[in-house]
Amino acid sequence: MKATLIGALLAGILDLADALIFFALRGARPIRILQSIASGVQGVDAYRGGIPSAIAGLVLHFVIALLAAVGFYLVWQSVPWVRKNWVQGGMLYGLAFYLLMNLIVIPASAFPNPVWPPVVTSVFLNGVLAHLFLVGLPIAWARKKL
Repeated sequence: MKATLIGALLAGILDLADALIFFALRGARPIRILQSIASGVQGVDAYRGGIPSAIAGLVLHFVIALLAAVGFYLVWQSVPWVRKNWVQGGMLYGLAFYLLMNLIVIPASAFPNPVWPPVVTSVFLNGVLAHLFLVGLPIAWARKKL
């Protein structure tokens, strides 16, 4: 339980920090990024929801991080290779989670205008790298070290 919670917290913080910095450099405000997360549930209304929608986005982001950590725990328990090769396993899990989110979750959500397949842009590359190093790897590290 402890490793799952710490892994989720680390992944949630690192992934959100990446998004805030990456998109701030492109002119996006933090509230807009959090509202974009909330739009998965609230649709376009999230962008008119002010601070409450941003808070909903923040909560949703960490719920998703917790689900990612729980999912990794299930993989960890059932795939011995992942326990033995936790760095590679964590990175592969991060990539798989990125694909799950972008191919299934986001298109099935209320998020306005999901685009897949993406054009290979800095946004796409940042998303993949963030999920490899800032989602999958911290969750795997917590599972291995705690």
